[in-house]
Amino acid sequence: MRRSLVLLVAAGLLALVGAASVDASSSYVARFGAGHGAARLTVGGPDTVYVNASGLAVGTWTETLYQGTCTALGTKILGLPALTVGSNGRVTRTNTLTRAQALLSRNGVLRLKRGSTAECGAFSAPAIVRPTPTPTPTPTPTPVDPAAGTILLDMQGTGSRTTATFAVPANWEVDYFFDCTVAGSFSITVTRSGGAVDTLVSQTGMSGSDSVPQVNRRGSVSLQISTACSWYVLVVAA
Repeated sequence: MRRSLVLLVAAGLLALVGAASVDASSSYVARFGAGHGAARLTVGGPDTVYVNASGLAVGTWTETLYQGTCTALGTKILGLPALTVGSNGRVTRTNTLTRAQALLSRNGVLRLKRGSTAECGAFSAPAIVRPTPTPTPTPTPTPVDPAAGTILLDMQGTGSRTTATFAVPANWEVDYFFDCTVAGSFSITVTRSGGAVDTLVSQTGMSGSDSVPQVNRRGSVSLQISTACSWYVLVVAA
């Protein structure tokens, strides 16, 4: 009787693991031109595309998903509702996709267009920097900075979180978005090599987003996110 019960419990756990693997979501990030923000595609749990754009001209912009590349657009996947950019030049929005649309978009692009002006970004799976053990000090060559737009950290969550320590080049930026069900607060502090602590973001309200540039700040850092709200943080080389 006990053996049968153990087998039933094991089968149930395997079923739960199988269901989790099917429902697990994957994220892909598309970067627009320098200073114009990014988009995030989530495939599974649920299927969505989120855009956080900045530095855009005031007016109405189309938002369209295509196969192909930004220099050679392929088949149109989906035209999304138009975006309205206000006087601050920023716009954020999340649209729900079908599973088929999301799967097609993984190797495609998101294009924003107003008249003859277009901002386009190609989706790619973010390469999140993992912490590494501190090596024994030895002479090392000067590090080569990653190309502008390289993703150094991609995180989302709800509530406070502290990231692992990761390396940043001389110039980088933090893109963030937060959303609260009621008015709340959101802050990001950075701990730099040597223990110096700076506050990069401190906001209150229902929601907010921005890009925070860091100039001549090469080193190792960790970010502390303090909030009760939902958020998305992206760190990229600039």
